Amino acid sequence: GILEDDFLSNADIIIGPLYPEETALVASFAQQRQIPQINPLSNIDENVKGFEYSYLFRPSIQAISQNVLDYCRKFEGKRVAIAYSGTSRATFVEMARNSGLQIVKNQKVTTRDMQGFFESLELGKGKSQTADLMVIFSDDPNIASPTFGLVESLGAGLPVVVITI
Repeated sequence: GILEDDFLSNADIIIGPLYPEETALVASFAQQRQIPQINPLSNIDENVKGFEYSYLFRPSIQAISQNVLDYCRKFEGKRVAIAYSGTSRATFVEMARNSGLQIVKNQKVTTRDMQGFFESLELGKGKSQTADLMVIFSDDPNIASPTFGLVESLGAGLPVVVITI
């Protein structure tokens, strides 16, 4: 394969791989030859943990989750509703629970589901809402804009954090 090519053994830096199933193999190769390796697409730090020469280009899910938690602590209340669309949010959920936040809802959504998600939280003027803060993890950048519009139209006054991963 490509890792057996002399050209790669003499490289100054490796950018890749593109596919997550190849990460450990490339990281091991980079470690053995002491070549810095940058993973340009992944943000899963488990894939490069333990490899001194391997780095993530994007912030890790762990780092993103920690920063979101730090931000959430600025608000009163500990009840958090989580909506997600095909992204990894397990790290955040675990860290949130360990930090004392109460996860009142944790649901996979699409753009069409957002209205129902909000209604299930009883958001809106004059309602007794069941969450103090909403965190949305999405790999779809089209979810953010309609979400903010919907929150505004409901008059919920609920802090919403949208993370596009």
